[in-house]
Amino acid sequence: MNSHLSRIAMLILAPLLFLGCSGEDPNPELKDPIYKDLSSEYKKHQKQLEDAEKALVEIKKELDTVESRSLDRKIKAREYQKGKKAIIEIEQMVEYYRVKSELRRVYGRKAYRIAFKKGEEWPDPQEYKDYETNKRLRNAPRNWSHRVPKSKHQQISEEDMKKGE
Repeated sequence: MNSHLSRIAMLILAPLLFLGCSGEDPNPELKDPIYKDLSSEYKKHQKQLEDAEKALVEIKKELDTVESRSLDRKIKAREYQKGKKAIIEIEQMVEYYRVKSELRRVYGRKAYRIAFKKGEEWPDPQEYKDYETNKRLRNAPRNWSHRVPKSKHQQISEEDMKKGE
């Protein structure tokens, strides 16, 4: 009889132990998909910056070995200037994503504490959907031909039009 009662008690207490106390997460930003995406973009741009700097060093070495007042020198000098401009743009993006991810980390911690106190779900799935939509629209091509489908006569080649097909 005692073993039967102890089994029943264990069956009742086991779920309570698993459903018991829930504490506040010390690093809620690790659950935030927006923070994860911003961090991955930051790392991706850091890698691009390293690669661009290595390529610029190689171009500089080639530029130094080319004869002065030659066409090759002009071409290498142009490549070097393009590389410097690209590095400046990538540095700006690295800084942008560093700041955005840091702001999102701070915001995420604050929003998590508020949601935890209210007993609400965090992170908000709708917020991530809105973020994805905004990201897709920012990265959409600005070229008209990419956004607007071609009409039937634009899909026909000139040769087919001449043939009358």
